[in-house]
Amino acid sequence: MKKNKFVIILFLSIGLLILVGCLLVKYSSVKVMTLESNISMLDEEDNPPVNNSIQTINLKFSEPLDSNTISGNVKLYKMDSGGNPIEEPCIVKIDPGSSTTMNINNKKVEKFTEGEEYKLVISSNVKSTTGLALKKDFVGYFAANYTSSLSGVADLNNTRTQTVVISDLHLGVDDAFAETKANRQALVDFLNQIENSPNVKELVIAGDMFDGATCCYLKRIA
Repeated sequence: MKKNKFVIILFLSIGLLILVGCLLVKYSSVKVMTLESNISMLDEEDNPPVNNSIQTINLKFSEPLDSNTISGNVKLYKMDSGGNPIEEPCIVKIDPGSSTTMNINNKKVEKFTEGEEYKLVISSNVKSTTGLALKKDFVGYFAANYTSSLSGVADLNNTRTQTVVISDLHLGVDDAFAETKANRQALVDFLNQIENSPNVKELVIAGDMFDGATCCYLKRIA
């Protein structure tokens, strides 16, 4: 009798362990939605990727979207000169040709203002048709590239306020003496980043760009 009780208890214990294991596997592998964007975005406010000619942001989700969960859960902001997000009216629609794609436009359905930095927030309250959600709120920062022109950009509103100062580049007088010859591409990349930054108004090279030179001053025409 005692042996039978022991066997019953043993089998019950094994069954309970199997059940608990199955539940742990089930809840540890709960699916969440993911998304991909047609533009470059990062969650770093201080270093937004610069994109050329943005008009429509296309977000491709891993699951078909529930249109009833979109309203109020997608926010677009323009960052002011102090780094504060100012909400921008936007139009958000599910692509009629793809239930997994969300299209986001500004209110005018025009290109985003050049030279401006933006913030996009997709709430985890956005759900799929099966009830899945993002693991957490999606937050992405990005900037619209600035195209240099003598006329400037009418909508820019003089939001560029930063001045970058560098010195002692020592480019020499010819390639035989240029100290930065091996790092010339790095210098070009740096200057391109300065040019495309939505916050930088001017670059000041405070001495020794070329050996013997004293100062070089570069300012945007916008």
